[in-house]
Amino acid sequence: MFKALLQYLAFFFPSPVNLWLHRLSGAAVASGVRIHPFVLLRAKHVSIDRKARIKMGTMIDVHSFRLGQKSSIGFFTLVKGESDLLIGDACLIGPRSTIDCTRTVRMGYYASLGPRSVLYTHGSFLPVTWGYPAKFEEVEIGDQVWISMNVTIGPGVRVGRGSLILPGTVLLEEIPEDRMVMGASPNLKMLPLGLVYTKPEEFETLARDMLSNFCGWATQTEQAKVRIDGVVAYVRMGRRTRSVALRAPADILLFLSPGEKRTAHYFNLRDLTTDPRSCPEKELLERYMRMYYGLIFRDDDTISSQ
Repeated sequence: MFKALLQYLAFFFPSPVNLWLHRLSGAAVASGVRIHPFVLLRAKHVSIDRKARIKMGTMIDVHSFRLGQKSSIGFFTLVKGESDLLIGDACLIGPRSTIDCTRTVRMGYYASLGPRSVLYTHGSFLPVTWGYPAKFEEVEIGDQVWISMNVTIGPGVRVGRGSLILPGTVLLEEIPEDRMVMGASPNLKMLPLGLVYTKPEEFETLARDMLSNFCGWATQTEQAKVRIDGVVAYVRMGRRTRSVALRAPADILLFLSPGEKRTAHYFNLRDLTTDPRSCPEKELLERYMRMYYGLIFRDDDTISSQ
């Protein structure tokens, strides 16, 4: 009863007060998490990893809830059921989505559920004694799956790794890996996705373009003072200027080879890792890369955040 009272009370407060109340109720909430006000989070077991976000108007009432590192749940999302919602790292649930957790729902690494999508683990309403079906099964969204807006997913669906589900699709069957899917079951159209991965020699060109475009975006939309000199961008927010560069000494480095890292600020474009430390300029760059390039970076746990 006391735990439920704290969870309801947290609904009225912004971060960090609502985080403190959830931790007091026994939730495992890591550092850097942000929960907007007017978020109801009711669950027996709660685990929220580093730098995850839950936005205003979201209602979650399930048995167990896990939200992975740097994952985000959009505005006015409704999640309800007696089972579990288990979301991996770098995931996105778009605003105004509805998720039924009568059975467990799992989302793997770097998976998304687009805005206004509906996901149900049960299909029953009219009486089975009249011949109507009743189906209760888990739903699993694999790693690196992009489910676009207004998609409907029924019970028992499993979407294989790397698949892309186009807007308005209705899924009532299993989807293999690496497929582009459109239409409605049982007449779905499924095509091989045929992705063309960025070649190693193309990463430097991509990084240069990214820095150049970042300078224009940050100057126009974020009121930051940014200039670029060759492969180095200088970002000024407040009183301090920090440099961002590839293959040059700087405060924030962009690495182009797998496994490259350092204890100071960096982003590795090849394996999508970053140091756990934070500063306003790094957060701005990370937000830009997520918004315009779809890059979500995992914190490297082998580097101390102290």
